[in-house]
Amino acid sequence: SRSVCSLPDGIEDSHGGGVVDQSLVLCRHGKHPRRLFAWKGKHTGRRFLGCPLKDKFERCGFVQWMDEEWPQRAQEVILTLWDMVNKCIEKADKNLVDMMAEQAMKNEAKELKEILEAEKETWVREKEELVRDKEQLNVMCRFYVACVSALQSIVKNKLEDKKRIWIVVVCLIGVVVALLFGVVLKMK
Repeated sequence: SRSVCSLPDGIEDSHGGGVVDQSLVLCRHGKHPRRLFAWKGKHTGRRFLGCPLKDKFERCGFVQWMDEEWPQRAQEVILTLWDMVNKCIEKADKNLVDMMAEQAMKNEAKELKEILEAEKETWVREKEELVRDKEQLNVMCRFYVACVSALQSIVKNKLEDKKRIWIVVVCLIGVVVALLFGVVLKMK
């Protein structure tokens, strides 16, 4: 049965599609209808004549079915298939969102890795500078230890020299005292 109802989603029939110029019926715009077939819902695959305007929102809603309505069981199967398609689309959309989130995380991880590698390079340079500074400090430390050892040796030698001098002085004083004592005894 051919009837006029709301416009189903349709695409142009590749076999004999296009505007039907010799049609006796016209859409509500007064234009010759276009051959289409339904591509959504329970009417999927049914051919119809519809408003020929390209913009879906400007179409007048004219529909004249060319094929008979599908049997009830076929409509149920078609709707089940569309449910499956929609679930697949939802899953694909979710997977796409997950994939985009994963890619964003990978990009963020890559950026973080680049930042950390740059920091690592900075730390490597700083470590090399610290190693050089430590080597210089070790050289200076060895120099200062050698200087202290040399000064200790000099001080020790000077103290020993002073001890010898004091011994000589004490001996001289002893000799002088002995001489004086000898002189005093001779004078008596």
